[in-house]
Parts: sequence; structure tokens; C-alpha cells
Amino acid sequence: MWDLANEYRSFRDEVWAGKMGPFLRACDPYDHLTRAAAGNAKLYTDGQLIAAGNIAGELSSWDEGFRLALANELTHDRAWLGEYQQVALYDRALSSEEVGARFHAGPRSQARGAVVLYTFEGDGDWVRDVSGEGEPLDLQVADPGAVSWLQGGGLEVRESTLIASAGPATRITQAVRASGSFTLEAWVRPANTTQAGPARLVTLSRDTGARNFTLGQNQEDYLVRFRTSATSENGEPPLASAGAASGQPRVMGLRHPSGELAIVYLPVGGTVGMRAGALQDGLTGQWYNPRTGAWSTARPDQAGRYTAPDQEDWVLRVGR
Repeated sequence: MWDLANEYRSFRDEVWAGKMGPFLRACDPYDHLTRAAAGNAKLYTDGQLIAAGNIAGELSSWDEGFRLALANELTHDRAWLGEYQQVALYDRALSSEEVGARFHAGPRSQARGAVVLYTFEGDGDWVRDVSGEGEPLDLQVADPGAVSWLQGGGLEVRESTLIASAGPATRITQAVRASGSFTLEAWVRPANTTQAGPARLVTLSRDTGARNFTLGQNQEDYLVRFRTSATSENGEPPLASAGAASGQPRVMGLRHPSGELAIVYLPVGGTVGMRAGALQDGLTGQWYNPRTGAWSTARPDQAGRYTAPDQEDWVLRVGR
């Protein structure tokens, strides 16, 4: 038997391991380890590729009614604190060479060809779109007292607020739907590495459950959710940098050889599916919360995928 609780002692505390150990030992034995890969996208930090994957589907499902926002979800409950230097969105996929060139050019360089561009040079309660493409999509700061404009360019978000377009960001959605690809570029500096939810850096969404895309922070890591015809309405499964520095796997699964039982551990929530034929018919799912020791019912969607209750760590048990 491979003991998941002992394996994770390197980055979880003794309380966590104490709860997980008895749970997993009661499910003995397992002998098959699989990892679920995420996303048909690439995530870069400081010009370096840190996550990549293969998410199927088309961007034709993007909703034209969603607004563009910074520093929070439209529901005001996913606040992000930190500094913005530049945010740009393109209706094409930048190559790795272009990403590297943009990083070395710095945040004050011109982002040519962007559908929307925010350089955070100004004051007052408006963040201006300076892309020069069509009608400007300016963003209003809901609480100007929560932010500070930085000398030389930049905006510091010190307290919870919302920076959002007054109406739908139709121009972005139509451009991306037409091209079938996009790149989001964000020059940011988080205030800390404890923000979670995930905290919203940039989002084109309606609320916490529906979006076209979101760039978020979950403690030390970044994640991107973007909606396609093959993902959930919430843009899951996400592409995440989770564990990039520590070696922590994004998703880890264990299956009984008879197919009567499977356990999947998700360090930062997300969505996971079971390969057809890997498990017996008639099994039921349960979520186990390692932080409280509580169980709850897990129900798959029509495609057979399970989505964790939130972005914390969860264990999925599928069995009798």
C-alpha cells in the first residue's frame, strides 16, 4: 500500500496527516497511480512556462453579457490585493518567443495589437483602456479610497474593492469568439501569498459560478480558468501553477485493481473525470474534507466529471 498521508507530510501539517491516514488505511489496498493533466493552454510567469495542458473545445461558448473586472469578482467576494502595472488582452495566442520578448521589454513597453490595454497611468476612479481599438472599455474603481495611483505608472489595490466595466465587454468576447484564441498578459505584484478563493486578478465573468476567463491567485500559485464548449460554465478544469515550486502534484489518484473503488486527491479543488471502463458500474461518490474530517455527497455532471466544492484541498471517494 502507498500511504498518501505520509507522502504529503512534507507540505501538510500533522493534523492533516492524522485525519488522512486513518481514512486511507481504511481503503487499503491500492496499486495504480494516475495523474490528471490540465488544460489546452500555457501559463507563463516571468517569461517562463510553468504549466501547460490540453483542454478541448471551442471558445464559441463565451457569453457576450459578461463584464470585465480587476481585483475582485463581480459579486464582491473574491478580492485581490496588490499592484497592477499593465494588463493586456489579445485575440490571438502569443508564441513563447513573443512572451519572452514581452517580458524582457518590461511593463512600460507598448503591447501592440491588444484588444484592450490598461497601463494604469492616471488618477481618480477610472482605469482607462488605451488600446486604441474601437470604443474604449474603461474600468471604474468602486471605492477610490481603496487604491493608490503609483508615481511613474501603476495602481496599488490596498483594500477590497471592484474595478469593472460599466457594461458587458462585448468587444472582447466577439473578438475572441471570431479568432478562436486569446492571450491575457498581466504585470502584477501580489500584496501577499495568502490570498485565495481564488482571488481575482483579471476576470471576464458574471459571478463565482460563470465566466469566460479568470486569472486568479491561490496563495503562492496562479490559475487560469477559461470556458470552452467542453468545459464547465465556470471554466473548469483550470490550468494552474499549483506545486510548481514545491513539486506538489496537481491531481493524484489511486484505484483498486478490480475497479470497485477510486480515491482522487485535489490539492486546490478543480474538476476530475474517470476514464470510461476504469470503474465498476453502480458506484457512488463522496467528498472528504481533510480540514474538518466531514463527508458530503459528490455527484458527477452529465459528462461524468466531479467538481470539488471549492478551491481548497479535497479527497474524492468513488465506491460502494
